[in-house]
Amino acid sequence: MTKWTHRDQQQLEELLNRKSLHVNSARADVARVVARMFGHDMNKDSQSRIVEKLMEYAEPLRDALAPLDTGVRVEAPEAD
Repeated sequence: MTKWTHRDQQQLEELLNRKSLHVNSARADVARVVARMFGHDMNKDSQSRIVEKLMEYAEPLRDALAPLDTGVRVEAPEAD
């Protein structure tokens, strides 16, 4: 096994930063959908928990909802 180098650490940090940006962007999109589903007056803690669980269970939810998918894709309107 080779030694862990400074360059390895830099690459890891770059990848972790990219992943964080991706996840945070996705989280914002999911939060907008949750706000549309449950209203904007929802408790922030509850909304955050729902968003996290939806993201955690994205794959099984996708599979479970697949029979209901019409195939129509509409871009969600931006939240005000």
